[in-house]
Amino acid sequence: WPKRNDQYKGVNLGNFLNFVKNNVTKISNEDYDILKEKGAFISYNECKAHQKVLLLLDFYENFGRWPKRNDQYKGVNLGNFLNFVKNNVTKVSNEDYDILKEKGAFISHNEYKKHQKVLLLLEFYENFGRWPKRNEQYKGVNLGNFLNFVKNNVTKISNGDYSALRKKGFLIKL
Repeated sequence: WPKRNDQYKGVNLGNFLNFVKNNVTKISNEDYDILKEKGAFISYNECKAHQKVLLLLDFYENFGRWPKRNDQYKGVNLGNFLNFVKNNVTKVSNEDYDILKEKGAFISHNEYKKHQKVLLLLEFYENFGRWPKRNEQYKGVNLGNFLNFVKNNVTKISNGDYSALRKKGFLIKL
């Protein structure tokens, strides 16, 4: 996007864009929405952060996990970037934050593993119409013991996971 004083065909597009961004110059709502959709009003820092979020998502898709501290990917320290976003040191757009949160980027590895077991429990229930019994294995995981630990509050799971199990009829003491 043009910076202040950038000229194109004799028009100072940088100033024009800045004036539109700051409501000094009015344009139609349709034109404004097009510019916004194309990223014309994103700051340099927001743009760089968005590029790193895209790299985070690429890393997650390729490795099936979120980067740990100091993990480098395509020349970027994504582990530190993710940690900075988690701790509000680095700001990302609300949309990027919501995508990362939805994909589980802000939960600990331990919480992630428990969530995966809850997903397996729900899959087990869908496939067999019942909950696993003590010591019962499914896809290499002892779901029977995990479920027993959750039921007896030995293992804590997220409220969302509790809700998902309750929706399927499994009553858990909180």
